Amino acid sequence: MKRIIMFIAIFTLLTVTGFTFANAADPVEGYWKSIDEDSGKPTAFWKFSVKGSVLTGRIISYKDMKDGDVCDKCKGSFKNKPILKTSWLRLTERNSDGVWDTGYIVDTRVGKQYKAKVWVEDGNLMVRGYLGVAALGRTQVWKKATKDEAAKGL
Repeated sequence: MKRIIMFIAIFTLLTVTGFTFANAADPVEGYWKSIDEDSGKPTAFWKFSVKGSVLTGRIISYKDMKDGDVCDKCKGSFKNKPILKTSWLRLTERNSDGVWDTGYIVDTRVGKQYKAKVWVEDGNLMVRGYLGVAALGRTQVWKKATKDEAAKGL
């Protein structure tokens, strides 16, 4: 009888623990501010969300924002897309180290699309954009933001 009770207790503990970890938010989810590497000032506020196995990033606000702004410098399917309603980052694979990759990020200021990798390191969001191989690119450090900061904008 003790074995059965012990088995049920261990099984319940493992099931609840596994369920909790499976439903825990990914550390990349939430609000982030992209930082200009030269000035150190925020350039935009983003919201990252994970749905299923896809990470998306949308711009919430940015400097000199106007409601009707579109990406007129973008090409292809992003041409004239609204800045505030479009997923400018989409990644579809997360490895065991928490690095998201296999997808893209679009720089709306210049209208270019890059391959991307995203991960959290020391509480910061590391965003790597590159062409071809990951070695040919650069990594930006983005800072955590709150929903209120993102809503208020720059």
